[in-house]
Amino acid sequence: MGKWNWWVSLRNPKNIWENHPTHLLNEIVVYLVTLLILKHVVRNGGRWKYIWLATILHGITMEVISYFVPDLDNFWHAQSSVMLLGNRLPLHIVFICPIIVYVAVTCQGLPWWAEKFAVGLGSLLIDIPFDIMGVKLLWWTWHDTDPNIFDKHYSVPWASYMFHLSTASTFTFFINSGRACGQLMWFSCGKILLSKAICTELGDVRCLSGFWKISSIKP
Repeated sequence: MGKWNWWVSLRNPKNIWENHPTHLLNEIVVYLVTLLILKHVVRNGGRWKYIWLATILHGITMEVISYFVPDLDNFWHAQSSVMLLGNRLPLHIVFICPIIVYVAVTCQGLPWWAEKFAVGLGSLLIDIPFDIMGVKLLWWTWHDTDPNIFDKHYSVPWASYMFHLSTASTFTFFINSGRACGQLMWFSCGKILLSKAICTELGDVRCLSGFWKISSIKP
């Protein structure tokens, strides 16, 4: 089992409850909301199941890249019941992005040119209270001397807000573009899912590269 410990490790929920009760409650709420979203996905079917899977891939990609890029590796999650990737990624964090972005996408019904901006703003408005509470309740911590995230709002770096705003907008743009291409060229479920995955990765890489360039600018 030793070689698997880097990929998956477990922590006793009782221990979390005794030392960090709000963190365990946060885990439980995230899993419950995820089940509600999954119910919506199953009930409506169609493109929603692909959007849901794409948001999961989107969230995992953003997290994992941040761990391996020094300029972006500036935050640490508290230890949860199920931890992944060398105790860096809590399992419930994988479902945070679907909760934020999927809901923001679902609630829109705007023209194509306005939707990506509205989704970005909607995602940001959902994320702001979660980010602030997360820092205050030590669900995660930020690097305290990194100049890239020095400017903060209620202990949350402004860069984090801009990150969520831009990634959600970029994600929506590429997902909608992939959907249009899929309607024209592809018909099988596998190819549609592949197109969503490709578009998700394009959005993540495009947004991360832009964020990396901005964060590397020295005053």
